[in-house]
Amino acid sequence: MSTEQTGDVLLINNPGDNANAAEATSLGGVEFGIEILNGTVSMTQSFETAIWLSLFGGNQLDDGSLENDETWWGNLLETQPEFKMVSRTQNLLRSLPLVTGNLRLIEEAVIADLQWFITTGIASSIDNVKVSIPAVNRVQIDGSIVAFGEETSFSFTENWKSGLKTAGGLVAFEPVETVINKSLQLDGATEAISSPFNDDIGLDNRWSMMFWINPAIHDALTEQIIQLETQGSTNSEMTVSVGPDFFNPGDQRGVRVHLWDINNISFKDLIWLDRLPDLAWSQLIVTFDGDAVGDPLLVYIDRVDIGAPDQVNADIPGTMEDVAARRIDISNNNTYSGLMHQVAFWNVVLTPAEIAALGSARAILTEDFGAYVSGADCLHWYKFAEDETSIGRDYGNGELVTLSVHPNIDQTNIVEGGPT
Repeated sequence: MSTEQTGDVLLINNPGDNANAAEATSLGGVEFGIEILNGTVSMTQSFETAIWLSLFGGNQLDDGSLENDETWWGNLLETQPEFKMVSRTQNLLRSLPLVTGNLRLIEEAVIADLQWFITTGIASSIDNVKVSIPAVNRVQIDGSIVAFGEETSFSFTENWKSGLKTAGGLVAFEPVETVINKSLQLDGATEAISSPFNDDIGLDNRWSMMFWINPAIHDALTEQIIQLETQGSTNSEMTVSVGPDFFNPGDQRGVRVHLWDINNISFKDLIWLDRLPDLAWSQLIVTFDGDAVGDPLLVYIDRVDIGAPDQVNADIPGTMEDVAARRIDISNNNTYSGLMHQVAFWNVVLTPAEIAALGSARAILTEDFGAYVSGADCLHWYKFAEDETSIGRDYGNGELVTLSVHPNIDQTNIVEGGPT
């Protein structure tokens, strides 16, 4: 494939003026993929420019979605969907924290952004995509494209979490957010965190909860991570528990979710056995959709739906409501033993795509990024080690509910280490 243009050509920042020799022009380490021979400009079979624009060419409003009308500028006059481009890679680099756990997500975004080479018949394969962190706040993306029987390799080193705030064609970069990697340690005997009984938590018949936990292993019975407790009744109460269970005291790694409806009836009491890893950090997410057929209650561990429960004590239709006088109890009855990093509540049901996007404990839950679009619906978000002087502070977007700590809890409960 060759495209030629003759006549007067203006090249900005052309590094050489020798019109009698073929040369590839470049700017900032990005090859333009053109040759100039005797005044004639022609395309080479090098795709560095097209690749770079696919990965990093989005504007400020490009959220990596083809449904977004205000996406990459090259789409403005394009009517064929297979020729439209979005910069998923750029979007993730602007929104995900710089941690090794996110490298796979970036690799997947790179491959997705370059698929148009294959769907349009330009290339036959995209190979050897690898994403690495070569230096502080930097990301390196390597790979190759096979087209016309030849392999073109590419390698770009860019700033991670770039803002792409363009002014006069220049790119300014935002610094990566600094995160304190500490956690709250609870003893399972005398320590708990709770709110008063007079709070409107804002959760009704559709909700999601997230916990970053590293529970200890011991011989106690059910360890309640959380209970939403209603004053004077069990109307719309809920508890999430881990560890040994009343029904299965030998199971150290189970998960139990227990819900009551508006009539104080226990309508969901489900147990998953032997699911949590031993003495390791886990992201536990529970979603409930009381408005959907079958009012599904789903449990995810490390972003994977763990499927049907192993034991069903109750599973009948029921409706929950937002009770005005409800209390958040973390480590209810002082039962949770181990480390806890975050707890969050949404008044929506997180989708599997959103849950997959929440792969890092450093994700900013109150802001949208990538497939995650429920930032505004994150009503309560507790980051226990973020501010040692206010362990129960609420960082959510709802009516804030500050939790009170047990007198036995103080700054000495904040310990080094946490999930990434």
